This record gives sequence, structure tokens and C-alpha cells, in this order.
Amino acid sequence: MKKIKYIANKLSKTEQEAQNLHFSKELTMYRLLLLITMIAYPFLGYVRTYLEHVESFTVFIQRIVFGSLIGISLILSYKIEVIKTNFYTVIRFFVYLGLSHLTFIALLYGWRFSHTLGVIIVLIGTSFVFNNIKQLGVYLVYSSIIVTITTFNAPKNELENIIVLSLFYALCCIIFVTIQKQIKSQKTIKGNEATISALIENSEGLIWSIDTNLNYIAFNKAYQKFIHDLTKHSVLLNRSINSIQFDKKTYSLFKEAYQKVFKGENVNFKAEIEINNTLKFYSFCLSPIKLEYSKIIGATVFGTDITVEKKSRN
Repeated sequence: MKKIKYIANKLSKTEQEAQNLHFSKELTMYRLLLLITMIAYPFLGYVRTYLEHVESFTVFIQRIVFGSLIGISLILSYKIEVIKTNFYTVIRFFVYLGLSHLTFIALLYGWRFSHTLGVIIVLIGTSFVFNNIKQLGVYLVYSSIIVTITTFNAPKNELENIIVLSLFYALCCIIFVTIQKQIKSQKTIKGNEATISALIENSEGLIWSIDTNLNYIAFNKAYQKFIHDLTKHSVLLNRSINSIQFDKKTYSLFKEAYQKVFKGENVNFKAEIEINNTLKFYSFCLSPIKLEYSKIIGATVFGTDITVEKKSRN
């Protein structure tokens, strides 16, 4: 029981570290996007208002206020722990604010190409902030309501309004279905990882699984010992198999086999591998890991030591 708890804790800790790293990268990306928006949005308003004379002073002031709010939030996100740890909430606030602002402009001037394009970019680009499917649903419903109200109350251009509304609702449906599939896929992958880990842990044969980026998903103790005896390295979850230095012959065999498996093939081959100055013979069987709609997300490998069988035949 202690052994099982140790393995479970180790898997959980490794997964948490990977999630924290991913969150940190996303946070940096969103901060950069908000910084660009903070600078570019008021500047664009200045160009349109004072140089091109196509935008009202009221809208320009709104741009400045919007940019200032972004700037203040960016500064606070580095200083105040509450905002730092809830930065996704801050980003979602600006998503709603930005979308509301774009539809307000359209309400004043009608659906121009630039406003339509802006709404589409905001809708697609920011929908992935809503990693919770219920949050995404609320966002799309809110977006649909304000775009519908804007369309029926903006200066009339019936054909353009119909096109904008049809395109918008089509995008909402596509985004919702796409992200729902992604979330379902993530749950399936985690379920597969847990199932694989439980099945392989106490197997005597060599068993390991990788994703399509060649990162370890799971492996058993027999494989850990095999790698340590072969290379004097340790294997780690979520670490690339390329971080382990195999000899050229073994590396080439598996590289070719992985390429075939990721195309959907089942691969079987035998190999002679020298371990601790002793030549051993192994049989390997590689199979793709598939989701329910046949998307390949990785490979599972089963290895069997056939040295005794090989020598008895000779």
C-alpha cells in the first residue's frame, strides 16, 4: 500500500510541476498580449481621430481609458498577490470589456469591416482563456446577446447585418465544439495515463508509453532498471526520451519504429542489446494509443527479454 501511495504521489507531483510550468508560460504570453494592446489600441485611436478624421473624440477617450486600465492591471499583477494569482480573471474581465467596446463602436457607426474583424479576432483569440467549458458557454452567450442587440440597433445595412450575425453564430458554435473536444481529449488522456500506470507497474516485462512529442507518459520499474543498466541514466515522467543517451544502433531502431507507430502501424522487431558487458536479446512490440475518434496521441511499447529462449535454440 505504501508503495502504491508513493507512486501515486510521485505521478501527482510531476503532473503538478508540468501544469505550473505551462501556467507560467501562458501567463507570460497573456501579459505580453495585454502590453501590446495597451500601447497599440490608444495609438490606433489617435491615428483615426486626429490624422484620418474618421473617429469621434468620445471613442478616442474610451480607447485611452481602456488602455490605461490594462496598464494598471499589468503593473498590479506583478505587485499584488491577489491579482497575480487570479490573473486569468483579470484577463477575462478585459475580454468582456474589449468585446463590449467593439460592439459599442459598431452600434454608433454600423458594422464596418474593421469592427467586424475586431470582434472576430477578440472572439477567437480570447476564447481559449476560458478553460472551463461553463465559463466559455457564458462568454459565448454574452457575446451573442450584445452582438445581436448591436446588429438590430446599428445604422441599417440589412445584408451586412445578416452576414455578420450568421458568421458570428457559426464561429460561436465552432469554438464551443472545438474546445469541448479538447477538454474531453485531455480527460481521456489523463484517464489513459492512470490506466496504463496501474497496469504496467508490476509487470516483469519492459513497458513504457510516450506521447507524440516523445515525452514519457508512463513506465514500469522493469523499464527503469533496464534504462539505468543500459545508460546509467534515470527516466522521468514528462521528460523527452531524447534526454537519454542510447547507442546509435538502438536509437535508430526505435526512431524508425516510433515514426511508423505515429502513422497508425503496429510494429514488432527484435534487437541485440549489450547491457553491463553482456549481450541480451529482446523482442519489442509497439502499438499506437488512440482516442475514440482515432486521433493518435502516443505509443505504448512492450519489451520481453528472450535471451534464454534464444540461447536454448542455439
